[in-house]
Amino acid sequence: MLKETFIKMNFRKIPAILWGFFIFYLTIKPKKASDHEFPMWLMTIKPDKIAHFVFWGIWFWIYYFSVRYKNANHEIQEQKPFYQRSDFFAACWMVACGALVEFLQWYTDWGRSVEAMDLIADTLGVFLAFWLLNRKK
Repeated sequence: MLKETFIKMNFRKIPAILWGFFIFYLTIKPKKASDHEFPMWLMTIKPDKIAHFVFWGIWFWIYYFSVRYKNANHEIQEQKPFYQRSDFFAACWMVACGALVEFLQWYTDWGRSVEAMDLIADTLGVFLAFWLLNRKK
């Protein structure tokens, strides 16, 4: 009984875990010479920052709906202050993963560039999703 509950509970986390690996792959994979650059007019809005913002926000969104809404203790969790809830810790964990990605881009010599704005975009994406999903209706 306990094993079945554990498997069922962790099975719901698989979409969030897979999305996290997808993001990790896209941001760490070695940059090839064949990777094309964006047109100059598009570089003014920094599409890679938008991608960081959107991908990390989607990651939190997937986590939230795959775990939080299926949680039997949803009502109990809702009464806790935001900093004591599991989704807040998940958001912090996702931001830490963004910092790890930036560190690995700096540490490895795979042609990736380290930018603080990437981490800021990751953080804004996660916490905007956190705020949108947790605001009082």
